[in-house]
Amino acid sequence: MTHAQLWRRIAGGTTLAVLAAACSETTAPKLTDPAATAAAVRAADSALSSPVFKSFSAIGAKLTPVAASAIFGSASLFNATRPDLGAPQPFALTVERATLLESLVPQLSSPNAAGIPRIDSIAGAVFQWDAANHRYYKAATTGCTSPNGPCIRFILYAIDPLTDEPATPLTPVGTADFIDRSAGNTTSLQILVEGNGGAPTYVDYTVTVTPGVDSFTASATGTVSNGLAGDANKTLTFSVTFAASPVGVSATATFTLNNPAVTVTLSESLQVSGQDTTITVHFGFTRPGETITLDGTVTIHQGVTTVAVTVKVNGGTFANITGPFSNPTITHPNGQPLTADELEALGTLFGAAEDFSNHLGDLFDPVRALFL
Repeated sequence: MTHAQLWRRIAGGTTLAVLAAACSETTAPKLTDPAATAAAVRAADSALSSPVFKSFSAIGAKLTPVAASAIFGSASLFNATRPDLGAPQPFALTVERATLLESLVPQLSSPNAAGIPRIDSIAGAVFQWDAANHRYYKAATTGCTSPNGPCIRFILYAIDPLTDEPATPLTPVGTADFIDRSAGNTTSLQILVEGNGGAPTYVDYTVTVTPGVDSFTASATGTVSNGLAGDANKTLTFSVTFAASPVGVSATATFTLNNPAVTVTLSESLQVSGQDTTITVHFGFTRPGETITLDGTVTIHQGVTTVAVTVKVNGGTFANITGPFSNPTITHPNGQPLTADELEALGTLFGAAEDFSNHLGDLFDPVRALFL
């Protein structure tokens, strides 16, 4: 279960339990416009609506050259640092991911850390789709150039929705370039997705890993756009950073949509002590006229999960969520239960965030393939 799903369950799981008392009056701050808030979250989907991005997402796991393991090293790093870009969800760090990050510290705190993308040996290569064998093959040894470093290119095609593979006859819709920008002790891989002829730019982001003393940091920063101009343009800008050491893991993230103006911020830390795991989280969602924040902890003890979270609207406490994960109590600060509409609004808001997260997760499949 993802932590987006965890939040949806927390937000919606007590609806029936409190429905009988839902008509109680309260002086707690209100959600400005629950429907508009949810719509603002869903609007980010339109940044992911272009055929080029859909192609990039659908065949992301197949965007890998033959014998990738000899070129790119371990997939462990990517799998650990893969951010859930849709993190309007409040819990982006999973226990599994945090444990994996901690286990990679001995490797990635070394200047010769594994997982560095070594593109140099095939720099310039262009890969096309082989419809008969359902894979990419090296069609040319030259054709990809970048001022940022050695690169390889994959041709993107219109997708058959029934197979999630390029439709036949093949129709090129754009290109995906993978550029090695590593320097010194820092591993850096840029992913650039463009339309035919090099315009417009749909995706441009960079995954970076920097070793430290018994620690490392890993980040993903960049943009996703629908490629349209003027008022029709939807561009999502994101920055996610993970830090890991033998004693804990932390994450910070910012996600900004240009139209409508929406900003999501997130900071988390995870500590494991014996049989206890504690996630401390701050989550913020801002649109014109409204800021929703969530602060609290999620504790796992011997397989039992409890939550203690405060939800605020424009700085005033809107709700407290406490108790066991399976049946938390959600009340206003005066102890009164939320109304059915308020509970539905919370479920809708974070349910939309989960849907958004699922779409954006596709963005990182190509990188995972290249780290295999």
